[in-house]
Amino acid sequence: MNFWKYHVNGNDFLLVHQKSNISEKQGILLCDRHKGIGADGILIVRVHKFEVYYRHVNADGSHAAMCGNGIRCVGHWFMSRHKLDRCTVHIDERAYSLRMSGGNFVTLISDIPEILGRNRYNSGVVHLISSRYQARTDANVDVVEYRDPLHFHIRTIELGVGPTLSCGTGTMAAFYHGYRHGYLHRIAIGTSPGGDNLLRWGNNQIYMSAIVHPVFHGTWMETENDSFR
Repeated sequence: MNFWKYHVNGNDFLLVHQKSNISEKQGILLCDRHKGIGADGILIVRVHKFEVYYRHVNADGSHAAMCGNGIRCVGHWFMSRHKLDRCTVHIDERAYSLRMSGGNFVTLISDIPEILGRNRYNSGVVHLISSRYQARTDANVDVVEYRDPLHFHIRTIELGVGPTLSCGTGTMAAFYHGYRHGYLHRIAIGTSPGGDNLLRWGNNQIYMSAIVHPVFHGTWMETENDSFR
């Protein structure tokens, strides 16, 4: 099985281009950092009549409805292969626009997150914005510090993954929370343990940009002991 390894600010993924689905056991094995390849999740990509579709599998084998970093890796993979500077990627019956410049700088254009309640947002998946960590099973938790109107720091504990070096949907939720409460300007930099995202508000949409890093391309050699069968 061929795969591509990508990361955005250390949030790393295995991209697989195939029609068939990967089972939960396969996903767990592939993401294992000691016995597998190692990743926070798997991006299962399908291209049909130049339309890009993808399914996101977390490191624990569970499904995610959206991933702001993963979808930018999918966009980079497709746009670089076809020499494009923009594309649309579909996930869970939703379509997102992406743009690429300079070869690796990819921007996700997303609708504003849905407000679910006090400090809770749906930016594709549910996030809770907090100043300190709270263990939750119903939301990803983002510990956020708004340092000045142009900068904020974010640390995310994701359902199905755990602490990650970066979380795109969490960064969008934290930016929107800061903007609507007056902590941030219309343009700000969100810094996670793995690196920075540039965020901008415009036309009732959020533009989130960062460098997408292709790491390597390889082949997974299945064996009788891989529990794939």
